Amino acid sequence: MRTFSKLFIVWLMLLVIFFSACEEDDELPSITSEGKNTFGCLVNGELWLPAGRFGNSGTFAEYMAFNDTSGVSIYADNYDEVSSMLISIFDIPTLKEGKIYDLTNTSFFVQYTEATENQGCFYRNVTSGQLKLSKYDINQKILAGTFEFKAYSDACNDTVTITEGRFDIGEIMQ
Repeated sequence: MRTFSKLFIVWLMLLVIFFSACEEDDELPSITSEGKNTFGCLVNGELWLPAGRFGNSGTFAEYMAFNDTSGVSIYADNYDEVSSMLISIFDIPTLKEGKIYDLTNTSFFVQYTEATENQGCFYRNVTSGQLKLSKYDINQKILAGTFEFKAYSDACNDTVTITEGRFDIGEIMQ
């Protein structure tokens, strides 16, 4: 009977280890500014995290410069849910840490995309929103901040509410 008890305990421990290793992320990443390659937000109150493929995180940023203006585009994709987010902001002469950018500015591009069974919903008519840069270091290639916005989709005749958004990207492509 002792052998059976020992085997049962070992089997139970293995089950606990197996199931705890299979847990998915179920919370927003912490707000950081260290280049940890994190991104997350709530979409209509539901957790939304990027899910990349083939070893990538599903999140990256791209630096852009035009004459006296510089900017970044932040991309996040969730291949499992067939949804994505894109935020592009610009400033003269450069983006500024600590600045709050009004995402209703028509010079910026903001879009949340969601595929449904019948069509794609492109939420890009921003009715309110902001993005605050907490870190912008082009030399260290770190871009971090928080954001929120509401946007309308003409095709789907619907509004999406994005809250508690945060990003900490450690590789800005140029």
